[in-house]
Amino acid sequence: MGEQLTGKTALVTGGSRGIGRAVALRVAAEGALVAVHYGANAAAADETVARIEEAGGRAFAVRARFGETGALDRLFEGLDRGLARYGAKGLDILVNNAGISSGNSIGQVTEEEFATLPSTTPPTGSAAWATAGAPRWPWTPSPASRPPRAPTGNGPSS
Repeated sequence: MGEQLTGKTALVTGGSRGIGRAVALRVAAEGALVAVHYGANAAAADETVARIEEAGGRAFAVRARFGETGALDRLFEGLDRGLARYGAKGLDILVNNAGISSGNSIGQVTEEEFATLPSTTPPTGSAAWATAGAPRWPWTPSPASRPPRAPTGNGPSS
């Protein structure tokens, strides 16, 4: 196991399968405590948690079905419980990966199917996450998530 993320906590939305699972496994392998989010498939989330633990990492599953009323509140309540179980405080890393896909090609997707896509994807933007998480613990976007600043014209390259 790596140590690059030791002492950090991570939430991987959609972390129970596919790309999300791969990210959860990697972040855990680097030492982070990982919250594995899932919407409906508890068995897949439990399998991801088990794989992380078998490799010597720490993880817990959190259920919140995006698109349902109160989903972010349930997500953060589950996150709070899991973090407390490990004595961790706050969230350091958010991997916003959850979503659904269609088995149809883009030309075959119906309007009804297309309409369900936004409701099953987590809310985006730091405002949605900060608003839901703010009452629980302090949150500050990392410098990497901030837009680049425009050159001032005062530097050596001006």
